[in-house]
Amino acid sequence: MALGVPRRQLAVRHMLIGLSVIALGLGLCGCTGNMVSAKTTVTRTVAHIPGAAVDVNTRNGRIEVVATESANEVTIEARIKCVGRTQTEANDRLARTTLDIGRDTSRTLMIRPVFADGARSGDGVSFIIHLPDAEDLTLDTSNGSIVVKGTSGDLIADTSNGAVLVEGHHGPTRIDTS
Repeated sequence: MALGVPRRQLAVRHMLIGLSVIALGLGLCGCTGNMVSAKTTVTRTVAHIPGAAVDVNTRNGRIEVVATESANEVTIEARIKCVGRTQTEANDRLARTTLDIGRDTSRTLMIRPVFADGARSGDGVSFIIHLPDAEDLTLDTSNGSIVVKGTSGDLIADTSNGAVLVEGHHGPTRIDTS
């Protein structure tokens, strides 16, 4: 007995406190497991600049870049998934999620998802990109594979929880996966 409280009651209190802390932690990180999702696929085209670099950064999704000789522009297919506590919330977040596609001052084609209200753990975008050629690729994702076919220049491929497949690439390659 500690200060007049029987051991059994003390053990029950400790167990309840521990469970409360775990429940609070799961609630704060959004890991409730009760999330629903909404998905869509969108396609964008961008003018091709011969020899320009491509930089793709995404999460929870695959990146595939394929050089296709018959292509005369860059085609970007994005498979977007957003989560919410209700289907209405997931649909709303999906409707407000955008793609940031543009060129920086060095003419590098930058491709990024912009999630409404910030990214949540279940949000993700997979990209399939077809283009005539690419000189230098920087590809970064989490929880997704990376596939590169027929490109050249420097290749940096970084993923976690995903495989990397490189076919017909000409140039130095740095691959990082965990």
